[in-house]
Amino acid sequence: MLHVVDWNGVSRILANMNSSLGVNCKDHPVLMTEAALTSRPQRYKLAQLLFEESQHPAVLFANQGLLSLYASGTTTGVVVDIGDGVTQTCPTFEGYTIRDAVRRIDFGGRDVTEYLRSLLRQYGMFFDTSAEVDIVRLIKEQRCQVASSAKEVSAKVIKHKLPDGSEISLGNELSQATEVLFNPALTGREHGGVSAIAAESIRLTDIDLRREIFQNVVLAGGSTLATNFPSRFLQELTKTTPKDCKVRIVAPAERLNTCWIGGSFLSQLSTFKQMLVKKSEYQEEGENVVHARLFC
Repeated sequence: MLHVVDWNGVSRILANMNSSLGVNCKDHPVLMTEAALTSRPQRYKLAQLLFEESQHPAVLFANQGLLSLYASGTTTGVVVDIGDGVTQTCPTFEGYTIRDAVRRIDFGGRDVTEYLRSLLRQYGMFFDTSAEVDIVRLIKEQRCQVASSAKEVSAKVIKHKLPDGSEISLGNELSQATEVLFNPALTGREHGGVSAIAAESIRLTDIDLRREIFQNVVLAGGSTLATNFPSRFLQELTKTTPKDCKVRIVAPAERLNTCWIGGSFLSQLSTFKQMLVKKSEYQEEGENVVHARLFC
């Protein structure tokens, strides 16, 4: 969950979702995933909508990174989740999130799309309307790849057909665009790249846990699906680790949906009902119970 500014919009999305599913919300508890370090006011406002407008009988908020780790079949490691608008790292030991080592930045695939758009503009190709920006996003998803190093320049030129039937030629901008994930300074950002953020997150864990966590670095999120991303990420992360420390990258084929998969595993546990915050508890105890009973 990103920082929400239009709660009326969220309300409409929830109403449309429930209508499309054709379910009576009063009969269905809901598991809501959230990004690392989501603020208490944001979480509570969403809980209000789920309980008071949608009328769900029970709610549980769960950390996206922890769910992705569960989907990978382990309870110790670090999830590096690079979504459209948020990149987050979630180090976990035996099922417990090491909260002081969690890192989150509002940066991700959307920034790759915007950087690709600026590169195309340099070649006289302008994509300015929201529909045209969506075309750039599709080009990113279908064509972009990650260079093996920052110095590599792809000389291969390909033809890409646009929705109107016209064709454009694309070359090194396809690998230049994804470089922003490893070097955000290309867009004026001052924070480190995704591998640097992951390394920092692991270094903030107890020294006795680091070796085990480094051996289970789980990638998640659509932005990690770019061709060659896992190998480049491993290369960059290894640069920051001790030479005698083994780094292992886990890149599930279904990593676009590992958060959902982990949530489905969680909801099938025999203890899931005990984790939920019931509407009656929310009405009696208010905001505190929402924050006290999290899966994180």
